[in-house]
Amino acid sequence: MPQRRSRYPLERFIMTIPEAFQTAILHHKNGRLKEAEVIYRQILAVQPHHADALHMLGVIATQV
Repeated sequence: MPQRRSRYPLERFIMTIPEAFQTAILHHKNGRLKEAEVIYRQILAVQPHHADALHMLGVIATQV
């Protein structure tokens, strides 16, 4: 069975929450809103009350 190829290569690596958040911020600053949103949502799946991820997801909502 062929291995599923990830659309987001970072999914293959284990990151800490702060590392993931910084990666999302970099995507966000560079206009890659969808990529940033995916990571913010992944953070929230692990830490539902992560204030910064919640805030930045709201910021994206105002940008689209």
